[in-house]
Amino acid sequence: MIVQSVRFVSSSISASVPAGITNDLDASVRADLAHISDTFFFWVAVGAIVVAIGCILEGPEVLHEIFPNLFSWFTWPSKDRLDKFERTIKKVGLIGWLLVVLGVAAEGVFEVYDHQAGGLLQTFDELLLTTTQRETALAQLETAMLRRDTQALKTDADTQRAIAGTALQKAGEANNTAEKEKLDETQLELLVSPRRLTLDQQGKIGHACVWVKPVIVSSYALDSEGRVLALEIIQSLKSGEISVRSNIGYTLDTGDLDAGVLISGPTEADSFTACLGNALRTIGKLDVVVNGEQHKGTAIEGTEFGASFNCTNCRMEFDRSRSIRGGPTGPGTPVIVKVGVRPDAVDPNVRTP
Repeated sequence: MIVQSVRFVSSSISASVPAGITNDLDASVRADLAHISDTFFFWVAVGAIVVAIGCILEGPEVLHEIFPNLFSWFTWPSKDRLDKFERTIKKVGLIGWLLVVLGVAAEGVFEVYDHQAGGLLQTFDELLLTTTQRETALAQLETAMLRRDTQALKTDADTQRAIAGTALQKAGEANNTAEKEKLDETQLELLVSPRRLTLDQQGKIGHACVWVKPVIVSSYALDSEGRVLALEIIQSLKSGEISVRSNIGYTLDTGDLDAGVLISGPTEADSFTACLGNALRTIGKLDVVVNGEQHKGTAIEGTEFGASFNCTNCRMEFDRSRSIRGGPTGPGTPVIVKVGVRPDAVDPNVRTP
């Protein structure tokens, strides 16, 4: 049946070539050829498997002839058992020999058929390639004719394109101007918008780290924006059951100002200060420095003014002017979270007229 199918397909291709190959060849013919070739290859593989099985079945007889005592445990203790075993392995070997012969014969026959089917498939592909090349040549000819007919239209299109390009350039300039104005508005909003922590951020920050000792939170005097942020940091720490001492608004500075949030503490609190700094930085989106090199300013003593006073012609003088280093503090000292001014408040990124 398979051989007849191969011959039928071959005769169909041969008959179709003189009459016009473009109309006769299609994908279904190639699929049939490929299926026939795959079928023959399958039977070649089956023949190889049969040969392998036959070789395996011949193995015990060959081993027994080479090593007579190899299977002695099968034949002990009687000679009848030995004779029976030898007859059995000879029968198995005979079956293996027959399988080898049949497998080799099947491989040879089906390999010839597979070769013929492959040749037909290659012929089909060559014919199909020729058809494609002819169709491509016709398409190129039609394209050349269309290109000649549309040359005048192309000139008009180029003129219209130039006009449209000028309009697009003007639109782009207007769009760039609008984008710059929008960027300036965004930067202005960032400058005037306060730093804030939402209730969700406060909860996440409070539960991010564990610490059993008190934490001091401070901010500059007269810095209302920093005061609110310091209160929110205190609430964040309290939500994680961390003891907090508030020094909000007690720091006066006569020189440069610290910007962002500065965390300092002893070396034994390094894990907590690093964790808190990372939480404020990643969750709270704040500018945080942990045990920085040095605070700015000339009078950041952290002086606490806990009582009010009232007098006439009073004057306050700071006669101690020094900088406080921002690295790790001494052993046993508390962790300090200082809320400085907004970073852009000390180095604004605005366009001056």
